[in-house]
Amino acid sequence: MSFPPVRAVGRGAAWYRGDCHVHSVRSVGGELTPEELALRARAVGLDFIATTEHRSAAEPGVWGHLAADDFLIVLGEEVTTKTGHWLALGISPGQVIDGNYGVRDGSIDQSLDQVHRVGGLCVAAHPHAPYPSGDFMYPFRGFDAVEVWNGLWTSDRPWNADNEAALAEWGAEPRS
Repeated sequence: MSFPPVRAVGRGAAWYRGDCHVHSVRSVGGELTPEELALRARAVGLDFIATTEHRSAAEPGVWGHLAADDFLIVLGEEVTTKTGHWLALGISPGQVIDGNYGVRDGSIDQSLDQVHRVGGLCVAAHPHAPYPSGDFMYPFRGFDAVEVWNGLWTSDRPWNADNEAALAEWGAEPRS
């Protein structure tokens, strides 16, 4: 099997369970090795995960041997900008998306285009995360999805208040 696959080997059109935002020990905030992440993901019945290490290239050599016909691993990156984080999913092996800009720099569109050109998806990540660079300041225009639910944070905000805010904002966003 080549990695990443050009097309996912699948069971056809269906609902699949996965996690589009995981960090391994190869990234800030990661506590598990890639092997441990894949093992635990499979143990709880996930069909896929997306690697989203902070500011680092998607490394096929680290993840490729953990993928299988029944377990897809999507290469990605958590792009860490000065005014929010976002996920670049389905990027090319070794590709790094620059995040050295803020909302006023006008650079976000070029980065989103860079991901879209390789067939990837752009996801606004934890738009109300309770830490200094966590609040997502970009408009959702140009993003393919918004992450509306995360695990627990260590913060002074009430339990999952950031998730409730993201869910409410997503629900109120006009759709065309």
